[in-house]
Amino acid sequence: MKLPLPSRGALRFLLAAGVVSLLSPAWSQSADDKEKDEEARRRLQEMIENSRLPTGPRSLDPLVADAARLFGTGTDDFQKTFRPLRFEWTSSTKTQARFAETMIQGNQMTLFAGKLEPAEALVDFTDGKLSQITLLIFTRGDARKEIGPDDFAKMVADSKAGVSQALGDPGKDRGASTTGAVRGADGWVWSRPDVAALLEWSSQRVKDETGASTRRAFQAEFLRLRLVPPVKPGVGTKPSPGATVKRTDLAAHVKKDEASGDVWVADVPMVDQGQKGYCVVATCERLFRFYGMQVDQHELAQVAESSSGGGTDPDKMVDALRKLQMRLKLRMRELIGWDYRAFERELEVYNRGAKRKGVKIFDTKNYLFSQGVYAQMDKEVLREAKCRGAGFDKFKAWIKENTSAGVPLLWALEVGVYPEQGMENPQQGGGHMRLIIGFNEKKGQVIFTDSWGAGHEMKRMKIDDAFAVTAGLYLVEPNTN
Repeated sequence: MKLPLPSRGALRFLLAAGVVSLLSPAWSQSADDKEKDEEARRRLQEMIENSRLPTGPRSLDPLVADAARLFGTGTDDFQKTFRPLRFEWTSSTKTQARFAETMIQGNQMTLFAGKLEPAEALVDFTDGKLSQITLLIFTRGDARKEIGPDDFAKMVADSKAGVSQALGDPGKDRGASTTGAVRGADGWVWSRPDVAALLEWSSQRVKDETGASTRRAFQAEFLRLRLVPPVKPGVGTKPSPGATVKRTDLAAHVKKDEASGDVWVADVPMVDQGQKGYCVVATCERLFRFYGMQVDQHELAQVAESSSGGGTDPDKMVDALRKLQMRLKLRMRELIGWDYRAFERELEVYNRGAKRKGVKIFDTKNYLFSQGVYAQMDKEVLREAKCRGAGFDKFKAWIKENTSAGVPLLWALEVGVYPEQGMENPQQGGGHMRLIIGFNEKKGQVIFTDSWGAGHEMKRMKIDDAFAVTAGLYLVEPNTN
């Protein structure tokens, strides 16, 4: 879901109103409410601090020219140096800093002496030290308009020239990739004793359902620059060969809190999908990175034919995962899939309960499923209708079995129907995908995480409410034990 950015005047109003309400003492709150308000205060304070920073274009050239010197920098030193360029941490653990479009000033990021305007920059930290820099120079999901082949070729040429000048090395052609999520992506590599860089780009010919080229035959997908310290040959400059962890290794990430009853998978990387409707591919990126793969949402968006506004058709993502599972050393299983006949049966059960309660019933013969259907239903009747059969018991069993073994589950659902605990969702309704990472049997809760950055790492809701709005549940795990 793509959200409009407020004007500067609107932001001043939000800040003024927010300071009064969010920064004032809470008089009667639960522990969950206090945690939610604390995170909201932290985010608001970050917005206020960013609003006071210098305005104007933000040059990200130092991330390229000074990359070798920056490797190994701690989070505190990085924050002191780059705070004027207005970035946000994508999680409270500060494992990634994200430079992106701001609510106050729009984009205004530049690269290579102003020749390019990157969509996003990501700086990763391992054990508190800077370990990788990624610049998304162009992504279809973030683009404000389509670009043609000539403009895309110029963007690639300007990027090559800019990196070559910054690193003092002309680099060399890597050729088209034969591994990774996107086969055929072109690459140019630079290798110095203190830094390795990979410029990778991809485009495709768009065809209709018959296989014929459409009027808009050319489609630029992404142009990405990645810089890493050259620990060993090929690190960071070759596409990910697939999952690098074994399924049995994942149990080490499981945490248990005996007092509260929480059981969850820790250490799942955070990805902030931004304003675009990339929840499906962003969620998959997080899972793949958890399995040790360097695959991002923009590669997956190309494979799954995602669009910025319309998002990703879950069926296309499932098809893409089935095709990629051998190449990426994964095993994929659809635990709960979409079935219209099953939905009709659910409607019939719901209608019987709705009739008894005297609330709206649905025409099961002429009703077409659409996003937001569960929001139109009576919540109590919906919960009773969905959770009365064996499907609910299987849902709970799958969650417990897999997350107890360190395997998160891809979860497709409709949001905005039942209450959730944690940071408020930017998306208030409609279809969404997130990761289920745990459960609490004592409280009857499912624990999940959303791909919207800091504050969305660990959230929860009642497990029967969760099942009532479930549209799909998918197991994707390493194929080696």
